[in-house]
Amino acid sequence: MTRTSAMWLAAFAALAGAWFCVPCNASAQPLPTTTWPQYQYSSDHNAVFDSPDWSVSWKAQAGDIIHGGLSIVGTTLYFESFDHNVYAVNALTGKEIWHRTLTDVVMNTPVVANGLVYAGEGIDPGISPDTLPNPMAGRKEGNSIYALDAATGRIVWRFRTVGHDMPTGVFLNDGGTPKFIFTGGDLHVYALNARTGKLLWKVPVSGVDMMASLAMSGGLIYGITGAKIANDQIYFQAGTVTNRMVNKQTWAVNSGGKFAWRTPVGEPGGSPTVAANTVFAESFEQNPTLWFPVLARPPVRFMRNTVTALDATTGDVLWSHQSGIGGGTREGSNMQTVAGAYADGRFYESFAAVRNFEAFDAKSGTLLWTLSTAPHPVKMSAVINDGLLYFGDAANTLYIVRAADGQVMQRVAFPDTFGISPPVIVGGTLFVANGKSVYAVPLNDLQRGAGPSS
Repeated sequence: MTRTSAMWLAAFAALAGAWFCVPCNASAQPLPTTTWPQYQYSSDHNAVFDSPDWSVSWKAQAGDIIHGGLSIVGTTLYFESFDHNVYAVNALTGKEIWHRTLTDVVMNTPVVANGLVYAGEGIDPGISPDTLPNPMAGRKEGNSIYALDAATGRIVWRFRTVGHDMPTGVFLNDGGTPKFIFTGGDLHVYALNARTGKLLWKVPVSGVDMMASLAMSGGLIYGITGAKIANDQIYFQAGTVTNRMVNKQTWAVNSGGKFAWRTPVGEPGGSPTVAANTVFAESFEQNPTLWFPVLARPPVRFMRNTVTALDATTGDVLWSHQSGIGGGTREGSNMQTVAGAYADGRFYESFAAVRNFEAFDAKSGTLLWTLSTAPHPVKMSAVINDGLLYFGDAANTLYIVRAADGQVMQRVAFPDTFGISPPVIVGGTLFVANGKSVYAVPLNDLQRGAGPSS
């Protein structure tokens, strides 16, 4: 090979590598050793850590499905299950360290800080029972936030609320005072002393939060709530009466309980994503104007999704994108809105109504590409690592997609259905919940199409 041809080959390889890895892995960071402060670790939802360089393979089993997110601190992985248990397992082996049974369903992301694990319980599907005043959501006995000892699972303190406590809260140190801030089914945002469980403040919000985890960024905490629950016939054929949210709001509150802004967008089932001074909130619309006469078996919920980008400081609308009309399903979960993910100037979002996964220029809202995952929707947020997106659909397929252009690089079959629990990547390993199990699978195996070993 001549010197000239070698130079051309090197230049071509560099160009190809740059094209393959755009956007690349700017958000990778070392795995935390003490604190996991919120859903997917950070408000951009891209839970990717470049060290330690783990490549492990294992399966951990729960007694029921896992819909909450995963958190990893040091060498311990925490997760929650519909079996009312919070679990701690060794992240290198999958071996259980402890589990703690709570009173009700747990399906948030365990928040970890200062040797404590914070978990909230609730009901499924979380619809307001007759014994509670409309529009509250919960059970008549109320629910609780728990602080568990991270090493043993022992209950350190418990804070009771009237409504459910299923959404994930956030942990922060505020002027030397550790705070756990959360919302749920009783129309309030709470701040507790994270060390003692003592109430610091409680402020009203527009309504209930069904499953929208809070997001924390730049000194503000962001959430989504709905003002009331109203009966609405959303099944064309069966005429089933169910509940829906109206007068929805995305909002920002500071650590002292003062609201910075409130904007009437979003859905209290999909968590806000915050990055680059922008809040991304997805919602869905379902009403009689979307019905059309088809004989669907089982009955189909007709709806469409909208993602809205807001200025994180003011709440002003920056751009909005609406999907076409499609059918909502209960595949994977009852949730019809999905938390998005941000990386390197791009926002990635699933539109469950039309079974599309899409990429946007985060600043302008320009649609960059669309991937159809039909017939199954995606109901989890993605993670982005070395130019590749990882996410599972509401069946059993894990997608590996090139972030640059939406090209599917691999489809990997898993043993069970994926729900709303998103993956976490540490080094060379992807950790993900699938059905009643959590799997650790080497990225190299996934990239050649090999799924987890059962």
